[in-house]
Amino acid sequence: MGHSYATAGVYTIVLKVTTIINGNPYSDTYSSSITVQPAPTAGFVSSGSCSGSKAYFQNTSGSNGTSITGYVWNFGDPASISDTSAMRNPVYTYNTSGTFNAQLVVFNNLGCTDTIVREVNMFASPAADFNMTVACEGHSTIFFDQSDPALAPIVHQGWVVNDGISADYFAVFADEMAKLL
Repeated sequence: MGHSYATAGVYTIVLKVTTIINGNPYSDTYSSSITVQPAPTAGFVSSGSCSGSKAYFQNTSGSNGTSITGYVWNFGDPASISDTSAMRNPVYTYNTSGTFNAQLVVFNNLGCTDTIVREVNMFASPAADFNMTVACEGHSTIFFDQSDPALAPIVHQGWVVNDGISADYFAVFADEMAKLL
């Protein structure tokens, strides 16, 4: 039998057992007090980011009048066997995009724990790509942007065109890209 106590304090537990012998009931009762210790309250916020970038975890756990003695993080990254930390405010890099279930377990000096699991969203990074017309000596070559913006519009493009003699840099910003369309 188990029971979850909502509040720390001292409680009385009573157990009564009954048997039947030769048709007659026989009972016994035992009582004892239990001291329910205050548990910490696990909590954190995290900054979702693009895959390959650092995700910052800010621990917001409460001590509930005790001393917190440890933290165990599991960042829920199935692509890694080292996706854990014991730091108070860790940083972790997810190398793929997706939704991950990050878990924090908090321990206090009385042996009590609390656990929280939260989703962390990591977004795909933009992927630069282009193709071009046939490049012929003395003729213009047209370059076509084939980049994948992932989940947000591309706000800046930087092109470096090298002809073996010099390299030219062309920057196009979002407002200029809109004018070209």
